[in-house]
Amino acid sequence: MVAMLIIGLIVLAVYSAITSGMGTVRMARENLRATQILLDKMETIRLYDWDQLNNNFIAPSFIANYDVTNASTTAGVLYYGTVSIAPADTGT
Repeated sequence: MVAMLIIGLIVLAVYSAITSGMGTVRMARENLRATQILLDKMETIRLYDWDQLNNNFIAPSFIANYDVTNASTTAGVLYYGTVSIAPADTGT
C-alpha cells in the first residue's frame, strides 16, 4: 500500500516536471521567434539610407506569425509591432 502511494507520487512528479518543461520550452521558442522578428526589422532599417527611412519607406506597423511557413494571420501566435523612426538627438 505504501509502495503504491510512493509510485503514484513519483508518477505525478514526473508528469508535472514534463508539463512544466514543455511550457518552458514553448515560452523559450516564442521569445526566440520574437527576437528573430526584431532582428529582421533592425536589419531592414540598417540596409536603407536616411532618405528612404524618412519617406515612410518602411511600414509603421507589422504583424508577424510565429510559424513562418504559415502566412495566415488568423491562427497561432501573432506578434504585433510598430516601427518609429526619428532623428537622434545629438545635443547640439
